[in-house]
Amino acid sequence: MTRTPLRRGRRPPRLALAVALAVLPALALVLLAVAPRASAAAFSPRVFGGSGAAITDIPYQVALVARGGSASTSQFCGGSVRDATHVITAAHCVEDVSTRQVVPADALDVLAGTADLGTGGQRRAVAAISVHPDFDPNWMTYDAALLTLAEPLTLDATVQPVTLVDDVLWAATPPERPLRLSGWGRTETTTRPLVLQTATLPLKSDPFCDAQYGGLLTTELMLCAGDGVHDSCNGDSGGPLALNAGTSAAPAWRLVGIVSFGGQSGCGSDTQYGVYTEVAAPRIRAFLLSGAAPPTTPEPPATTPQTSGQAPATTTPTPAAPAVAIPAQTDTVAPVATITRAACTRTRCVLDLRVVDAGFSRGVRSVAATVVSTYRARCRRGGRTVTCTRIRTRRLRAKRTSAGHYRVVASTLPAGRHVVTVRATDLAGNRQIVAARRALRTPSRR
Repeated sequence: MTRTPLRRGRRPPRLALAVALAVLPALALVLLAVAPRASAAAFSPRVFGGSGAAITDIPYQVALVARGGSASTSQFCGGSVRDATHVITAAHCVEDVSTRQVVPADALDVLAGTADLGTGGQRRAVAAISVHPDFDPNWMTYDAALLTLAEPLTLDATVQPVTLVDDVLWAATPPERPLRLSGWGRTETTTRPLVLQTATLPLKSDPFCDAQYGGLLTTELMLCAGDGVHDSCNGDSGGPLALNAGTSAAPAWRLVGIVSFGGQSGCGSDTQYGVYTEVAAPRIRAFLLSGAAPPTTPEPPATTPQTSGQAPATTTPTPAAPAVAIPAQTDTVAPVATITRAACTRTRCVLDLRVVDAGFSRGVRSVAATVVSTYRARCRRGGRTVTCTRIRTRRLRAKRTSAGHYRVVASTLPAGRHVVTVRATDLAGNRQIVAARRALRTPSRR
């Protein structure tokens, strides 16, 4: 598995942490960027050092998929089933890095009930997205989000909710306790697996984790786990890190972490382990249970004791911490164009498109279309004119009409059958793998 991005929230009171997000809408992961001694690299969401798993062993695992794309090519993050209508994931998975806005709910689907992205499972549209109100993409604190599904999942042996860890169990969980990570993120081969991967890795103490990142982690909101071999990676973001509160014969899994981010050394590093949003943190768990975090209690203004006859003490304002440059993100997920509407007259067809570039995206470069027309015509054969079938291919380019929407216009078409093929390409050079197609017909003159 490759390491997933770790959760963060508002700027921590103790330290300054700058994090770069990768993967949205897939959706890339958040990278940790800190002072020179602890800058972080971008990673992908995949279980690193893991092995294949059956969905009946991890029935709470789901995949986040770009709407309109196949799961095998459009999965970009993971998640956990909270109940039949809600899924837990990372906030950075559903944020557009370029605009810092939450992506539209209709850009995402959730796939549950299968370990193989190529077949089976229950696919549900996302109806609403709720991001933790304290999520800070620069500091990666409170990196948690809750998805509401348009249609409930059918709970069975392959789809089951996971229980959130409680205070008593978490307080009694010592470092080195084994935890289970799962996801479809990048593996050691740098390829994205179609089959769900899982790995066991030990929990590490807060001081150990903080030391790995140069004292810049918000340890009350984050945890880290790893052994230098097993790790989360690109594509695992938003997925579960779970603790077995039962036995090997009768496991009782508890969600303790959400894949959030990793270090500059890459997946499986022995110097910077993967970081996860700590589910047991009170404001994080309250949000995951209700979709809303409790209000923050304001701190009373600081006062300075005064001695009779003395002038009021003046307070020198604390200078703002210098801004930390956020490193460039990695765009690894191809955009997906779908045809939402098509209409033809006698000589002209107009197609409206929706383009989704999930995860971290540098933007869409172009949407190209090909029109293959098959029609009847008069041909010269053997010195005489006969009726024959001709095939003509034309290349067109879609024009952007609004954010995420494009239009293709094919003019001067002959009467006959036309197959339109559409593919999108982003600025990072990622090209849509499975093209969108639509067969159309223009009528003959009467």
